[in-house]
Amino acid sequence: MLFSLFIALMIGIGSNLDNCGLAIAYGTAGMKISHAVNATINGVGLAAAWIGAMAGAEMSRLITVDAAKWLACLGLSMMGCVILYFKYIHPRLVPSQSGQSVPAMRPPSIRHGLVIGMILSVSNLASGFSGVVANPSAFWFIVASITGMGYFVIWLGNTLAKRWLAALLGEYASLAAGAMLILLAVCQVST
Repeated sequence: MLFSLFIALMIGIGSNLDNCGLAIAYGTAGMKISHAVNATINGVGLAAAWIGAMAGAEMSRLITVDAAKWLACLGLSMMGCVILYFKYIHPRLVPSQSGQSVPAMRPPSIRHGLVIGMILSVSNLASGFSGVVANPSAFWFIVASITGMGYFVIWLGNTLAKRWLAALLGEYASLAAGAMLILLAVCQVST
């Protein structure tokens, strides 16, 4: 039980650490993400985590525990690799459009929160699926962890961005998120 809680917490942190990068970007620019927008983002995240976890629970009835662990490893590893790809490899492959002006940032609205929530919730969907396939008894722990950590990480990143968190993670939030998901994937197989 305690190990299930630990894994659920790690899935919640790993699937939402990229949210910290978004919060840091707004916080560094001096903009606050309101609690309403944060709740909107994580409401979408809750729905995605729940859908992923439901699919994972159904899948766990059809396959063996070892196969489920390997599926979880594959899903979490893929999410980690996707995060790393889009942060570090994709920008090098796609030439930048120099000379174009970058639009000014503004504080996100509820509508922006819905869009941001959908974008950031892809990892919630995959993490909910992978976590529940490997450990069906932790269904609600995983869903609650993904949602709760999503809200907390956005709040924390945005609040502390001007202080030490920007210096600590900054542009490396995606690296930390990807690495954490890959390490968690290995942990899924080894338990």
